[in-house]
Amino acid sequence: MLVFNNLFINHNDHSRGEHYIPFLFNLISFRRRVLMPNEVTIVRSFIDKEQKLELFNEQEIEFYNQLINEKQIFNEEAKIHIDNMLYNHYNELQNSSIENELTFAIQLTKDCNMSCSYCYQKKLTAKNSDIISTEMIDNILLFIEMSAEKINKKILPSKIKFTGGEPLLNDETVRIINYAANKWPDAKLFIQTNGINIIKYLHSLPLEKIDCFSVSLDGIPETHMNRRFSTKTDSAVYSAIIEGIKHLLKMGIKVGISSILDKSNYMEIPIFKNFLNSEGLDNPLLEMSYGVVLDYTNELGIDPEFNNKDDVLKISKFANRVLFPSLGLLPMMLKREHKTFKEPEFWRCKVRKFEALYFSTNGNVYTCDCLDENKGVIGSYHPNLTFNDEYVNNLINANPIFTNEKCKYCEYKYVCLGGCPLMAEIQNKDIICGAFGDKDIIDNFSYPYRPKH
Repeated sequence: MLVFNNLFINHNDHSRGEHYIPFLFNLISFRRRVLMPNEVTIVRSFIDKEQKLELFNEQEIEFYNQLINEKQIFNEEAKIHIDNMLYNHYNELQNSSIENELTFAIQLTKDCNMSCSYCYQKKLTAKNSDIISTEMIDNILLFIEMSAEKINKKILPSKIKFTGGEPLLNDETVRIINYAANKWPDAKLFIQTNGINIIKYLHSLPLEKIDCFSVSLDGIPETHMNRRFSTKTDSAVYSAIIEGIKHLLKMGIKVGISSILDKSNYMEIPIFKNFLNSEGLDNPLLEMSYGVVLDYTNELGIDPEFNNKDDVLKISKFANRVLFPSLGLLPMMLKREHKTFKEPEFWRCKVRKFEALYFSTNGNVYTCDCLDENKGVIGSYHPNLTFNDEYVNNLINANPIFTNEKCKYCEYKYVCLGGCPLMAEIQNKDIICGAFGDKDIIDNFSYPYRPKH
C-alpha cells in the first residue's frame, strides 16, 4: 500500500497465525523502518485522510515531519534530485567498458522422459527431437566472441545452465555437457533436471565443475507423479529422484528443489517438507524454491489455467514467497541484511545488460529464454552465425524507467525497473507493469520481515 508516493507499508497478516511486523519501506532509497503499534495507527490515519496534509492533526503532522527528518519520506524536490543523480550514474555505467559476466543457457534437447501438464515446451509450435551437437557448441563459442566484438564489450562466460527437455536424457546429452564443460573450463555449471537419471549418470558428469543441480519436485510421491504424468508411474521413479538428491548432497553438491504450486498442491507444502526431512534431506546444501505456472502472454505473467490472481495471492502468503514474477525485485530489497547498502539497479533483468543468452536447439539465440520462438531472437548460431545489431543495441540502450513517460512518473520504477522487455515484446506492448499495475495485489502485499538486532 502506497503512502506519500514513495512509501510502502507492510500489512499485518494473521492468515496463518503469524504476526507480520508492520514496517515502512521507501521505494527509492529502500530504507526500512519498523512501526510501533501507535505509529501504525497514525499511518493508517494518513491513508484514511487520503494523505491530505491539511487534514492531519498535530500528532500526525509531528510524525510526518519525523519521517521526513529520518529520510524515510522524500518530498518532490528530493525525489527529482535523486532521479537526476541516478540517471547520471546510469549513463556512466552505459558508457563504461566493464566486463560482462555472461550467464547463458543451452537447451540440449526438447525431448523429455516425463510429460508435465504445464510444460511450456508443449505450447511452442516447432517440435524436433534433435540433440544439440558438438558443432553447435563450437558455434556458441563463436557467437559469443562475435557478440563481444559487436557490442564492444569483454564477455566472460561465468555460468552455463543446461536445460531441455531433460538435459540428463541419455548418453548423448551427457556427452555434450562434458564437451561444453571443457570448452568453458572456468565457467560454473548448473543443471536443471527432473532428477530421474541423476544416479544413472552421476559419475559420467563433470561434477567438479557443477555448482548446483535444480531438481523439479512438486510434492510427496503421489502428488508429484500425478502432476508430472510420467510414462513411468511406479514409485521407483520417485524413489530414484530422492536417491539421486541424497547422493549429490553426500558429495557436497548444492541442490535446489523447485516446486510448481497451484491450488491443488500448495497446502501440502508442510507435509512435503516433513517428508523430505524424514528422508534425511534436512541439509544446508539443499534449498527449496517455489513458483507458479507462468504465461508471458498474460499481463500478470501467470497462467490462468492453473491459478488466477487470488490463487497466487493465497499461495504466496502460504509459502511466504512473492510469486508474481513482476514483483521479484521487491522481496530482494526487503530481505537484504540490516544496515547494508544496496546500489540501485536500472535494468529489470540481465537481458538489458546483455548478460543472459539462451541457445535453442532450433539454432536461434534468444535474449533470456525461448518463450516464443519468434520473439526475443537476437540472432542465430547454427547453421549460420547472424547477429541483429539494431535489435540488440535498442535492447541495451533502452531504459524505460528514464525514457518511458509512464515509467518516469511511476512510484514503483526502482522496484519494477521497467518490467520484462521480452514479455512486452510477446504481448506487442510498450511496457508491462505486471502486478505493479494491479491495486488489489499491491494492497494485499505483505512480507514476513524479521529485522535482526
